[in-house]
Amino acid sequence: MFNLLMHRKLLFRFLSLYLIGVILFLISWTFGYYDLPEGWLRGQSAAARLAGDQSAPFAVELLRIFGINLLASLIIIAANLSIIRDKIPLGYLIPLLWFVHYGILLGTNSFSIPMEQPMAPSFEVLSRSGPYEIAAYTLLAASTHSIARYRLQSLFSRGVAFEPVSRLSRESKIGIGIAYVLLFLANAREALMISGG
Repeated sequence: MFNLLMHRKLLFRFLSLYLIGVILFLISWTFGYYDLPEGWLRGQSAAARLAGDQSAPFAVELLRIFGINLLASLIIIAANLSIIRDKIPLGYLIPLLWFVHYGILLGTNSFSIPMEQPMAPSFEVLSRSGPYEIAAYTLLAASTHSIARYRLQSLFSRGVAFEPVSRLSRESKIGIGIAYVLLFLANAREALMISGG
């Protein structure tokens, strides 16, 4: 699987990272639904505090959600400036953590504006914006895998600067563009769900 995460083709990097994320998501969603109390994470994240717990008209909601998600996407890019032991871009860990976080949010109904009840694990999740937002983040991480400028010996070690080996390929630049279009569309879906209009 590691070879696929670092494959020269973006599609293989994206699909392998996404598959790992989906597995983590399903485990955390099931655990959250069956073993954690409802609302367990409500209001605990920085994004939740920025979003607030009141809905707004569609355009305002879209700007707020997309702005928060743009900031979140920059975390992935910044993290990908470091690579752990020349093997794994640090930015790969961010969407994997967000897969777990979203699974727990969904299973415990910990959204700022909660659903009527927690969602049991099912394909119904595909009607929500979260899976598509995280797909965009995953594509962004896979597309920027080669931008590392610092080498880490472990997750918590100090980075050592090195001369970058490669630049972003055309395929990676297209992947970044697609990731941001997908993110915007998912945010529009979410804003529509929240604003009701």
